[in-house]
Amino acid sequence: MKKQFHDRAVTTPGEFLHIAALRLMMVEQGFFSHTMEEEKYLCLEYINDLLAAGRLPPKPLGSSFDRLSESYDGYGYWVSDATRLYFTEIYSHLDKARQQALKNAYPEYAKEVLHQLRENPTSIFERISQTGSGNNELAHVPILHLIPVNSFINAWLSGPRSGWRKIQMALDNRYENGRLERFLIDEKTWLIDLEREFNVRIHALNGLDAFRLKRIKPKIFSEIESIQ
Repeated sequence: MKKQFHDRAVTTPGEFLHIAALRLMMVEQGFFSHTMEEEKYLCLEYINDLLAAGRLPPKPLGSSFDRLSESYDGYGYWVSDATRLYFTEIYSHLDKARQQALKNAYPEYAKEVLHQLRENPTSIFERISQTGSGNNELAHVPILHLIPVNSFINAWLSGPRSGWRKIQMALDNRYENGRLERFLIDEKTWLIDLEREFNVRIHALNGLDAFRLKRIKPKIFSEIESIQ
């Protein structure tokens, strides 16, 4: 186990927590000469090393309940009253590090959305907004601000017109019920810039072409204008 720990061989979060609990127990029972505080920092360092190397599994998208806090693989962690505080700190640090690992993956998710806008716009509604069915994994994940507004609009308007309305609906549904002020607050400035650029595109056109763009202008743009 010492070599496994030294080599940072274990990356599965639940398996690592079992090892951390066991190592704390070994300190408690005198198998290690260092203190529990020192052991805690060794475990935190392990987590930091995995995160820095890009080897720490991120938290799952859309997860609201973490089943790792008490057990993993059907077994509870070996935690005593003496080790509980240290184990809790290790668990908390791991949880935050996995959240950071997820954030580190946001740019890749943004690229996927941009590709989807171009290639399969009719599917974007379920991907980025809450529908109650289907795959809504990015509905509460703030990633759209990582896409340049010009790139977003170009992808939107370069696809078939049959998909334009779906993208409008996806944006309106994404931000309804106050989500823009909660989960998606990081996208607020981006949305303002998107609305401005969309207006520029409308004003650059005439007649039926301008009318088509006006018809797919998301309602959220008007709401943004009222709170600026």
